[in-house]
Amino acid sequence: STQSTWGTWTENFLDISWYAPRPIASNRQAAVLAQLQVDLKFTGMAPDTYGFGKDACRIARLALIAEELNRPDLAEQARTILISAFEPWLSGSGTDAVMFDTTWFGTPPRVGLQDKTQDFGAGYYNDHHFHFGYWLYAAAVLAKGNSSWADAHKQKFVSLARDIANPSRNDPYFPKFRHTDFYAGHSWAAGLFTFSDGRNQESSSEAQNAWYGLALFGNAIGDATIEGIGKMLLAHEQRGNIRYWHSTNARSVYPEGFAKSKCVGMVWSDKVDTNTWFGAGAVFGHGINMIPFTPISEFYLTKDWVTEEYPVVLSAIQSSTTDSWKGFIYMDHAVIDADAAWTEIQTLKTFDDGNSMTNAMWWISTRP
Repeated sequence: STQSTWGTWTENFLDISWYAPRPIASNRQAAVLAQLQVDLKFTGMAPDTYGFGKDACRIARLALIAEELNRPDLAEQARTILISAFEPWLSGSGTDAVMFDTTWFGTPPRVGLQDKTQDFGAGYYNDHHFHFGYWLYAAAVLAKGNSSWADAHKQKFVSLARDIANPSRNDPYFPKFRHTDFYAGHSWAAGLFTFSDGRNQESSSEAQNAWYGLALFGNAIGDATIEGIGKMLLAHEQRGNIRYWHSTNARSVYPEGFAKSKCVGMVWSDKVDTNTWFGAGAVFGHGINMIPFTPISEFYLTKDWVTEEYPVVLSAIQSSTTDSWKGFIYMDHAVIDADAAWTEIQTLKTFDDGNSMTNAMWWISTRP
């Protein structure tokens, strides 16, 4: 008989923080502050778990940017918006609600349970780490500045954390690491749906955001175990995402037909695709693998990679490309030319629900 031996490996944790690793450029602080005060007026929240998560993340980003600008009054304003936004979900009084499912042991949205085509399939366990990663990020930012709110509500968010990242096989309510595939080296987003090509994941960056949000949430509530699990999953996810989503001239696991795109849109069990669920082309395939832009984005959107990748995605911009998607591409450009990107974003009228002009200005103004 033959024997196989599993070795051990070490994940090098990223040096994550709530804030950018360098201050907002002094010559742009006034502009960022002025825009922040404008963007705090946009408080609308989507009714579904994914849209709400992105909206809440957008407001949470404003709170942290306000702190970077030493404006605790504006950070408190953003947190007040988040408290009101979370209330219908926490009380179960909204148009949708997060339920506990005793069949598959998780927290799907009610609307998605009733109709599997809704909530991006989250009722059947698609994308829970995407959806609730945004929630955990926003809850972390809120808890960081409001301990009484955290004490009152943290257990509900711990349940969401257990839904996507429960570390114990002895937990009677949630499976162990629902999304993470330690053998594959990354997460899978597909839930209970069957595909001929196996499981799949589209947005590698939203998967990373899930574990970043988890780590920050653990930090905010003083739970070192949750924080450590988040850091471990983030390190594992990013290593796999760079290997299987990104290509450079010097390194790629794919043949030239895929490698020349520099970024794949989706990874499946037995194939890759340069397109996405919602559209074809590099703008969508690259953009969905950049969002959301937070302090950890620079660990993934490295200068060496963007130097090769940006010309590819720039050439894919068309007259029909919306401002929301251009915003991501211009923020990508900032990695290699912040001054040009600053000029580019001034032409935009709208941003993606999870993004804002303030966040774009912050990103550009904190590039090395």
